[in-house]
Amino acid sequence: MSSFAKLFLALFAALLLFAGGIFLGGHPEALPGPARDALVDDDRAVRAEIVEAIKDNYYKPVKNSQIDEASLKGIVAGLGDQFSNYITPNEAKEFEQSLRGEFEGVGMNVDEDRRGLRVVRVFEGSPGEKAGIEAGEFVTAVNGRSIAGVASQIATSRIKGKAGTKVRLEIVNPDEGTPRTLKLTRAKIEVPTSEGRVEKRGSDSFGVVELTNFG
Repeated sequence: MSSFAKLFLALFAALLLFAGGIFLGGHPEALPGPARDALVDDDRAVRAEIVEAIKDNYYKPVKNSQIDEASLKGIVAGLGDQFSNYITPNEAKEFEQSLRGEFEGVGMNVDEDRRGLRVVRVFEGSPGEKAGIEAGEFVTAVNGRSIAGVASQIATSRIKGKAGTKVRLEIVNPDEGTPRTLKLTRAKIEVPTSEGRVEKRGSDSFGVVELTNFG
């Protein structure tokens, strides 16, 4: 074998080892058990074992991206701070879109609540208004998934979606208690950044400006 061929094979082998090291460094669950115990620190080894157990025993396939996102959400949730939440890039995009004064969804302003989302306002002419949703009611599930205890940014991102697509909401009226399920077609919603009106109190008149969107 020529010197050039030997050099080429050596470089190729080194490249394979380098690539394998990068992959296994980021995916220690791919290492055999004894090698993982010897080469990976305890914390990462435990995580790798959990990931391996999920993939081997869970009743349906789970993507690595799902596990990674759940891990990040769990880390932030472990802080115990209601104002700290991890959101995925897609959820962040939806949240930023809502600050621009228009979005695609069902047309509601909501507040976070332990039961899910409390409807603060339903925009005139929106799919939400046409479906009979009223301020003061609660959205407790989206497409069959409970949103109780879910951060508002995440819960609202599940309601929003491309105009023309369908979404199923479970709505609870606090005076009735019995949930009802509504199937809505999302639409493009334009939200005014402010609204004004004049109110009279006795002989005095006041101008009231309401900011409907601020960010």
